Amino acid sequence: MDLSSLSDEDLMTEEKAAEIPLPILMKMISTLPETQRLILNLYCIDGLSHNEIASLLGIKPKTSSSLLAKAKRLLNEKVAQYLNTK
Repeated sequence: MDLSSLSDEDLMTEEKAAEIPLPILMKMISTLPETQRLILNLYCIDGLSHNEIASLLGIKPKTSSSLLAKAKRLLNEKVAQYLNTK
């Protein structure tokens, strides 16, 4: 992932996530709603743009962007909750 394109919030989430064992982090990601999880993977792992994701899924680019933001917010909450109970 190109770190230069990440916001401060994304970088903070990525730093927090690095403290979590990979199997636990993957389980957290697996609990995201299906479309949010798919968009998160397509954007963050596969490096697709919102236009490319929208074309693949038959949605608008704004919808892709919005669902990605929701996925990140939800994942951030899960990460924070895990770290607070450690």
